[in-house]
Amino acid sequence: MKDKLQEFHSLQLAKGPSCTNTLLDLTAEDRAALDEALASPAITSKAIERWVGVRGQTWRAFSISRHRRGDCRCGGQDNV
Repeated sequence: MKDKLQEFHSLQLAKGPSCTNTLLDLTAEDRAALDEALASPAITSKAIERWVGVRGQTWRAFSISRHRRGDCRCGGQDNV
């Protein structure tokens, strides 16, 4: 039975939708600050959405939450 389940896993597509995190055009300093914020449960996804918006980028809070949970294609490397 385990071999049969492995077949399903091998056919499974990449997890979730593409992640906007990889598309953000940020300076190295801003990227470091964003990574730190993503790792902090004390900073809300809505606050991160606003912070990114101030920098002329768009990343919606629901997508940020998905990223933090690891439910996007990049696997939420920074998830909490």
